[in-house]
Amino acid sequence: MNANATGRTRSLPHIAGSLACLSAVLVRQDLPVWLAGLYLAFSSAHFWYRIRFLTPGLSHILAGWSILLLGGIALPARPKAFALFLILQVLVFEVLRPLFLENSEKERFFGSVDGIQKAFFLSGFSALIYQVAWQRRLIELVGGNSESVAVIIAIFMGGLGLGSLWADILIKRFSRYGLLVFCFFEIGIGTIGLLSIPLLDHLAATLASVPQGAGLIAFVSLVLLPPTVLMGATLPVLAEILKKKLPLFNETVGRLYAVNALGSAIASLATALLLFGVFGIRAVTAFAAICNGATAWMIWIGAKSWAGNIEKTQPEPPPSPDTSAFTVPAIAFLALLTGLTTLAQEVLLLKQAAWISGGRAETFGMGVGVFLLGLAGGSWKQIHTPRRELCPTAATHWAITAAAFSALPFLSPYLVVPGVPLLFVYLLLGVCGYFGARTLPMVTGLLHRDDQPKLGRIVAANIVGSVAGALLIGNALVDVAGLAASIRIVAALSLLICLLFVWASFHDGRKRLSDARPEQRIAPRLLLFSGLSLLGLAAWPFLADKWLERMLLVSPNPEKFVFVAESKSGIAAVNRESGNLVVYGGGVYDGAVNTRLTPDSNEIARLYRFLGLHETPGDVLEIGLSSGSWARVIAQDERVRKIVSIEINPAYRRLVAAFPEVAPVLTDPKFELHIDDGRRWLMANRDAKFDLIVSNTSFHWRAGATVITSKEFMVLAKGALRPGGILLMNTTGSPNIVATALAVFPHVALIRGLVIASMSPIDTDPERAIARLATHPNIASANVARGLVGSAEVRVVTAPAPNTVVVEDDAMNEEFGNVPVR
Repeated sequence: MNANATGRTRSLPHIAGSLACLSAVLVRQDLPVWLAGLYLAFSSAHFWYRIRFLTPGLSHILAGWSILLLGGIALPARPKAFALFLILQVLVFEVLRPLFLENSEKERFFGSVDGIQKAFFLSGFSALIYQVAWQRRLIELVGGNSESVAVIIAIFMGGLGLGSLWADILIKRFSRYGLLVFCFFEIGIGTIGLLSIPLLDHLAATLASVPQGAGLIAFVSLVLLPPTVLMGATLPVLAEILKKKLPLFNETVGRLYAVNALGSAIASLATALLLFGVFGIRAVTAFAAICNGATAWMIWIGAKSWAGNIEKTQPEPPPSPDTSAFTVPAIAFLALLTGLTTLAQEVLLLKQAAWISGGRAETFGMGVGVFLLGLAGGSWKQIHTPRRELCPTAATHWAITAAAFSALPFLSPYLVVPGVPLLFVYLLLGVCGYFGARTLPMVTGLLHRDDQPKLGRIVAANIVGSVAGALLIGNALVDVAGLAASIRIVAALSLLICLLFVWASFHDGRKRLSDARPEQRIAPRLLLFSGLSLLGLAAWPFLADKWLERMLLVSPNPEKFVFVAESKSGIAAVNRESGNLVVYGGGVYDGAVNTRLTPDSNEIARLYRFLGLHETPGDVLEIGLSSGSWARVIAQDERVRKIVSIEINPAYRRLVAAFPEVAPVLTDPKFELHIDDGRRWLMANRDAKFDLIVSNTSFHWRAGATVITSKEFMVLAKGALRPGGILLMNTTGSPNIVATALAVFPHVALIRGLVIASMSPIDTDPERAIARLATHPNIASANVARGLVGSAEVRVVTAPAPNTVVVEDDAMNEEFGNVPVR
């Protein structure tokens, strides 16, 4: 058994122990405390396995199964903390453990293929930590909507591609210093990645006045392209270093790419499920920088023994006759089209996952992680695909993808078990990643041998297509045609690519006559999935009705939305429930169309009571238009001179205009609407002052919610208040937001879950509030005002609740599962 096989065998007890521990946490939580001592003993024996009375194999087994004990002892009610332990176990025992070997053993290990793969696993792990962190920070720049998803994917893919092309130039000039260049790149990634979060914070403050669009994306690219370019250059540089040292060069490079993608997938899942919520963005990116430094060190150490330690397997097969009839422009077009479609698939599926999940913070990281898991699997599988089967296999893959996308709108919603539609979307993301990883090698395999030096053009075309897919289809097309139509277009593009590969399979001149005819190899599956795709596209108008409703309400036959408006920022819909017009924004409850006190379907009484706290609410800032109900009530108050409303999703403007009860606010001379992110607008208009600031935004656990509930935001809002001004925020049930208000303002009160904060004492006198509210046209009598004040009590808060924390920009506990930060 060789060293790699032995390493994999010794990993099995760890996997078994991890699964056993997970079972213990889920099933039994009452294991005795004394077992903790056994865990510590066994794990120490494993880590220092040179203890003489334990063989390496026995120490691995004991350490793996001892995790079962820790899972039942220390972490019975903390599954996320337990998940963190599993992640650290994999990193320490399986990746970083060789760092503690003797120097000679260390050099031999890192000089082996297994050692190089573990080093590159760490490199991929750090890369996706940066991507998820940057996407979260981009919310402060481009706004708290799904546009940041498309922007970060486009920049990331573009940077990786540019790095690959740049590496080709560097390799030619500095081939003798390849090892030094690689280590410099890894350290550079870590350094820039460590500084990227402060730089993005600085950009958010200085570029708040820059309009959203190409100009703002250009500024963001100046910060994010340098590290992503370096990431894209690492694999080509390492491949050049290993070219003369590895007999099966192409196979090893393919495995390195697969391992790198696997590390990225695990990092994406770990940050989404756990790391951000526990440690915050800055600490996690610092850990990613350490991983980059460890990668450079491991490769530097291993390089000393590469000359004689990398395993010899079998020689490269002799080249087969090459009579390919494809031109470079035709292959480049196919590469562009496949890149465009693959990235469009990813972005559209992430948007659909956000709608199904209600915009949960972990959706982006989970989706990207599953996509990368598929990418890793596809890359590994591609190593073993014979060249003569490339085009037929690619045709089948794209036929499957086309069928899945054409069926998506009216298939996944019928899976009415809660959670299953989201799992279905994640599964399709993994399938797209798997097929996407295999497509580019299949496309480049069409090159004639004399055209191999032009491989960079093919890669460049694929990069251009990837960026275009993320921005043009994922953003621009969705803004014009909507999510359903965009998915339909992508399904049609997938079918077109399938047909192109079918045509290529009949014109690839490198096939030997002894091979089976292409139609015999691909016909059954190809006809099946192509037929399903065509059937789905044709039946779309008839069968895809109410697909948004079924995904949201998890019902096979829900009531049809009375109104739907879509934009690249998200979906806004209105559903009639028990006679009330309920608004759903981004897949979650977002208020109701109602300005009346009876019936009070959206707790509008709280807003009326809030207006009674201020004697002269002349200028009002509203962050979040939503249904327009709150804006309409505020504008009707005779004491209000002006109301400025900030709404990031332009679809809400169309929603408000569609309902007569709230539509007049759009034409009210007092009313001023800005399509922007609330925090961006405040930073860009620091001279604007208001008597009241109303932030009735969505749930605190949604992606980007921390941007407008954090301590930093409240400090910004405090600076926009006039003397005696009041800030109102919807806590949506989070006591941490109340604790944050107490950390910024000396005077805090509560009205039915709304936190009220001011630098001046809050007037809670009921009689003065009754006198102020009696003049409102929707109240119009002191008796109604008296009943309102009595039912909406204002309760002064002087201290935060126990076990609460202050919400900060860097502390992701509010969005990522409410895990305490400290």
